[in-house]
Formats: sequence, C-alpha cells, structure tokens
Amino acid sequence: MKPVRSLIGTLFAIVLLLPLASHGADFSISPVRISFAAQQKADIIMVKNFKDTPVSLQLSVMAWTQDDDAGDVTVPTEDIIAFPKLLTIKGGEEQMIRIGKRTTAGEVEKTYRIFIEELPGKDVDPAVTGPVIRTLTRVGIPIFVLPLKEQPSMAIDRVQLSGGQLALTVRNDGNTHFVTREVRVTGHDQDGKPIFQHDIAGWYLLSGHEKRYQIEVPRDVCLQLRQLDMEVVTDNSSRSERIDVTPEMCSP
Repeated sequence: MKPVRSLIGTLFAIVLLLPLASHGADFSISPVRISFAAQQKADIIMVKNFKDTPVSLQLSVMAWTQDDDAGDVTVPTEDIIAFPKLLTIKGGEEQMIRIGKRTTAGEVEKTYRIFIEELPGKDVDPAVTGPVIRTLTRVGIPIFVLPLKEQPSMAIDRVQLSGGQLALTVRNDGNTHFVTREVRVTGHDQDGKPIFQHDIAGWYLLSGHEKRYQIEVPRDVCLQLRQLDMEVVTDNSSRSERIDVTPEMCSP
C-alpha cells in the first residue's frame, strides 16, 4: 500500500473577550486582562497545557486602537514586552509569561494586546491516512495602561428613525475604555404595550471612539409604534434615550 500524506488544515479561533479563564481546546490563560497602574512596571500571565503532549506557543505584542466605527486596529509595538516570545509547555504543566511596561501613564489610557498563538505540532495520529483538520487557538489578551486619573464618560448620540431604520451612536467621551454589554431597543404602541424589542451585544469601546448601530424595524410594527426606548449598558454605567415615533418615520 502506498503511504498517504496527511493534509493538515489550520483553523484559527480568536478569543478576545471571555468572562473568566480564556481557553482553547488545549490550553488556558489567566488572567484574561491586565491593567497597569501608573507606578506598576510588570505583571505575569500563566498558561496551562491541558493536553498529554507538549503545546508550542508564539507571542506577539500589538498597540491597539480602533477605526471610525470601532473596528479593532493593531500594529506592532515595543511599549509592552513579553518573555519568552516562544515557549513549549509539557503536557499537564503550566508556564509563566512575564509582561513588562516600557511606557508611562498619561492623561488618556493606553491600550495594547498580547496575542498568544498555538503553533502546529507533530502529534498527528499515524493511523489517520485521510485529510486532517487541526484547530489551533489564537488568544488576544487586552492590556491597559491606566491614566493618571480615570474619568469615564459614555453618551448616546445621533438617534434617528427613518424609513424604518433606527440608528444610534454610542460614544466614549472618557479617558478610559468600557465594554458595551448590551444595546437594547424597546418599542411601545399607543397603549404603552411593548411590541418590539431588539438586543445587540456590544464590545470594547476605547477612549475617544464611537460605534454606530443600525436596527431594522419591520414596517407593520413600526406603524404601530409611538415610542422607542434605547438603553445602553456598559461594564461601569448605563444610559437611556427615548424618541417619539410618527408614521412618516416608517416609510421609505
């Protein structure tokens, strides 16, 4: 029988926000977020390998900002250092990654990410002769250099209902990030009865940035609406806005 060469496809899962331990199929990372106080110079990340076989990882450090609609933008930086950059952890063991800060605190929070990427291993089952898909994990750990004085501020802006399309902007006017937990829209008819609800999960919103949300309201429902209530809940505050609805707002 002729040997059959295995085809290994690589799938990357990017994990950027988890409530507790960040983990893939093969390893866990703790903590999932680092915040440097003004005088703090260093911290650590612990990585544990759940497999019986070694796992190899590669680290990269990026400055993190956002574009005009809060999409993440990362570029290499030397403000934050991580050591070691390459590591192999034996099965069932854990290893420390040291994180150092080369920058200083300022008036506005500085934001970074450390990406921990699993590298392809050699533990392919020799009995498998067909194509093999191996899932590799890439985890992004947020790192924040806190400002000298935190001044959080969030606003809801530019609320508009036109042609059955509701648009609103969540704006970060503070000097630190926040996480938008939920954007909830509830519509009421002339009797005050809720007849429309739409929830959107949010994301990190960095200082000085904004995120525009658009929600379609079905025309038959829109014509029955008299009010729309919007609530934005973040990890440190909440805001509400209300608009009156007229039939003209529902027509194309």
